[in-house]
Amino acid sequence: MGSTHDPTLGGVAFDQLLVTHFANEFKRKSKIDISNNKRALAKLRTSVESTKKTLSSSLNAPCSVESLADGVDFHGTINRTRFEIMASKLFTRCLNVIRDTLKENSLEPYSIDEVILVGGSCRIPKLQTKLREIFPNPETHIRLDLEPDEVVAYGCAYQGALISELKIKGYQIQDIISDREITNVPHLTKVIGILNAHEQFVTIVKENTPLPVRRVVQFSNMELAQKEVYVAVWEGSPQQSVVKAECDDNKDDEDKKVEAIINKAEILENKMGDPSSTTTEQPKIVPEKLLAEIVLTELKPSNKIGDLQFELVLEININKKCTIVLSENKSNKSVEVEVPPSVVAVES
Repeated sequence: MGSTHDPTLGGVAFDQLLVTHFANEFKRKSKIDISNNKRALAKLRTSVESTKKTLSSSLNAPCSVESLADGVDFHGTINRTRFEIMASKLFTRCLNVIRDTLKENSLEPYSIDEVILVGGSCRIPKLQTKLREIFPNPETHIRLDLEPDEVVAYGCAYQGALISELKIKGYQIQDIISDREITNVPHLTKVIGILNAHEQFVTIVKENTPLPVRRVVQFSNMELAQKEVYVAVWEGSPQQSVVKAECDDNKDDEDKKVEAIINKAEILENKMGDPSSTTTEQPKIVPEKLLAEIVLTELKPSNKIGDLQFELVLEININKKCTIVLSENKSNKSVEVEVPPSVVAVES
């Protein structure tokens, strides 16, 4: 029917109250001001979230941060009453949002059947008590039985059911398949990569990757006084492994076939069953089609290997257009190459 929203009001606002409180306490104890120390405030903010949750179920809650600032640890406590006094203005703002919503939609509190709490901070006992003050009608059900963190997922499910074309209570997979058009997503049918200094194929984008896609590869100079860098971008496919079994020529064809199967099984068993092997052998990629060659020239020579840092950015948009950019970080030199959509192997 209607809604009212305050973007500055939420669980973060309650967290900030505790951050300010404990920051002042830390300053009083250690004489160290962390009001402008972003790192210390971030560490404290992480800790006070647990403190806030504990106060929802206990009357007292600790707050501890190791090495909060300048190597000094912080340990503090706060009780629920103190927290509720600190948060009184926030409680009032929460209630005002509810009152405004009722007023804008010409509703009376007594006409509300159910109140659903959303968000972790709705577990704060004082806030739940304040809600009952607005909705005093005993027949108004304030749903404390629902997990506030899970309500968003429930709402999404209900909204999905409302807008769905499937108007049945019991869903079967056949119902979804029969009433939906299956659309193939444009995807690569080949592996895209580069060849390293040892002529080994280095995969950048795997086959069957959906579009759009963007990948970044970083590498450094492997030679002293290097003045240019060359990169070739290839399409490739995994090499099919062939197992050759040795058979006795004196045996008939049926015996040869059986022996070949046994030999192949033994080879696979040795590969998979070796207890000393901790990694799976990756299939070798064979370069098939050259997509682009890029040369970055006039580099400032360096007398140190690894001093020059290069970055290769490969991007393919939904229209199959491939853009490749090679750059060097120190000099900010770069070169860009575009590969026509018809060149890249894509299946829609």
